[in-house]
Amino acid sequence: MHYTTDTLLGSDRSILREHGFDAEVITLPGHTLDSVGVLSDGVLYCGDAFTAKWGKPDITSHATFTSAMARSLAHILELSPEWLATGHGLPVRMSEAHTIKRKYLNMHRYQLK
Repeated sequence: MHYTTDTLLGSDRSILREHGFDAEVITLPGHTLDSVGVLSDGVLYCGDAFTAKWGKPDITSHATFTSAMARSLAHILELSPEWLATGHGLPVRMSEAHTIKRKYLNMHRYQLK
C-alpha cells in the first residue's frame, strides 16, 4: 500500500490552525525521533510521550531516545495542559503526572528551566 502526504508538518506548529483546527502541533521526540503531539483546548494528545496504562500515570517504558524523551517531558511540564490524552490508557490530569515526570527528569539529570 502506498500513501501520499498532503501536508508536511516540518517545524510549522501552526499548520493545524491554517487548516481550520483550533490546535497546535507540539514536537515530542523520545518514543521515536519524529513523535508529535497536538495541543487543543487544555488537552495535550501526547501519544507515547506519556502513558496511563493500568489506570495510573507513568512514563512510557520504551523510549528510543531517553535524552530526547527527557526534553519532551520537560516541555510538557512547561506547557502545563490540564489533561494528557495518552497513547495507552485513559486521559490523565496533568496534576497527577507532575511527580512522575519530575522523577524521570531527575533520574536522567535533566535540569528544568
